[in-house]
Amino acid sequence: MITNFFIPELNNHDVQELWFQQDIATCHTARATIDLLKDMFGDHLISRFGPVNWPPRSCDLTLLDYFLWGYVKSLVYADKPQMLDHLEENIRRVIADIRPQMLEKVIENWTSRLDYIRGSPMPEIIFKIWVLHHDNAPCLTAISVNRFVASKNIPVAPQPPYLLDLSPCDFFLFPRLKNHLKGHHFGTVENIQTAITDQLKAIPISEFHQYYEEWKKRLQRCVASEGSYFEGDNVKL
Repeated sequence: MITNFFIPELNNHDVQELWFQQDIATCHTARATIDLLKDMFGDHLISRFGPVNWPPRSCDLTLLDYFLWGYVKSLVYADKPQMLDHLEENIRRVIADIRPQMLEKVIENWTSRLDYIRGSPMPEIIFKIWVLHHDNAPCLTAISVNRFVASKNIPVAPQPPYLLDLSPCDFFLFPRLKNHLKGHHFGTVENIQTAITDQLKAIPISEFHQYYEEWKKRLQRCVASEGSYFEGDNVKL
């Protein structure tokens, strides 16, 4: 990819000063790869084992990770390509359709993330750099939804299949709302919206904190199971 595609494409552009940044994936930090990148970019390489080290646990600093890959994946599989040529055609078309205005927003988001890492304490980073997490319901994975999320540069946590109870909306928010609204009859959509809004505003912050901790425990159970099926809390952490 680097020698056969990236370098020829780079040589076609008149770039005076260029920095190369990548995450710490093993395939990116192999000795042969790092040596090649050092020869190309010298001190302008941000990577593990590079002149400028990659900050640990910061994969979402790479534009490809928090924007491009998710945006492209959400669109290229819309028509369910069966052949490699079809898939490659979709990838080229989707990338070619990305407008400069969208890329400008991505760059602005990237500089904000760097500012958070450089100057903010970790708790503030956690709350300002947030990740959207929802399940795989068709209404949430529709092309229009993915396009909107990508256009707003919202990072999305991948949802494993058959694990609906990993989403806080599923195990906390929706059941809570349904319990409070159950048994009531609403004559109009506006009345439903008003009732839901009132219930959302009535949830105390402490309750959100409580279920945030519960969400982390569920994620830990999922990791501890190593892919095995389990029910309830029947996993040793």
